[in-house]
Amino acid sequence: MINKSHIQNSFGKASATYDQEAPVQKWTAALVADHVKNCVLPNNFKGLEIGCGTGFLTEHMLAQNIESEWFITDLSQEMLESCKDRVGERACFQVMDGEYPDVAQKFDLIVSSLAVQWFDCLQDGLNRLCDLLKPGGHLVFSTLGQKSFCEWRKTLEDLHVPVGLHTYQTIEEMRAVAFKGCTTKFTSYIKKQPYDDGLSFLRALKLIGAHAPRADYKPMGPLMMRNALTHLEEYTDCSMTYEIIIGHITRCEDR
Repeated sequence: MINKSHIQNSFGKASATYDQEAPVQKWTAALVADHVKNCVLPNNFKGLEIGCGTGFLTEHMLAQNIESEWFITDLSQEMLESCKDRVGERACFQVMDGEYPDVAQKFDLIVSSLAVQWFDCLQDGLNRLCDLLKPGGHLVFSTLGQKSFCEWRKTLEDLHVPVGLHTYQTIEEMRAVAFKGCTTKFTSYIKKQPYDDGLSFLRALKLIGAHAPRADYKPMGPLMMRNALTHLEEYTDCSMTYEIIIGHITRCEDR
């Protein structure tokens, strides 16, 4: 089970350093925004964002959909304030756990970028978000796929040391999930992100707040960590694979 308080605190502390250390997150937000351009939406539609962070995706959404009405949420108050600083008072902002949305209205568009991988149960959380869609509404989101950080995972497995990385779903597993009354489309993208060394990779995860390990993880000691970093640097160029899965779920129109 994911410790939501830990996630909230980690991202809150990282709000001041996030933008400088999050090139993949910025790239992914633009990718989600491009997919949203394919959605057929009414004029003056209502939009909901889950996990806004410092506002990479929010900025795209407000620029692309000037006349829309947006409800922007994040688990972290600090992240929400950073997003508000970026985009101004052009939307309603609320601290909210996107896995258990606390809203009474329905939306034409729900978006999220690299947030839903922090859900305890991805399918259940997405089903709750689908329930908030109006007929014909769209849920467009990005999440991490199973190939993410494969270089670091293989390093740890080669050395037979504990792996603290979360287990992400494969694109095939995502495509196999059915959402009642909805159509789905899932697309996988691979993004390689270079790092100077293994420590730079781990430090970058911490500076964006994304370093929370699996709940059952037993941390490595200093010697074991040094061995792992040395192994990574000997056998790879310290570039990390990010598998970005874009999901597009559309609620069917009422008949």
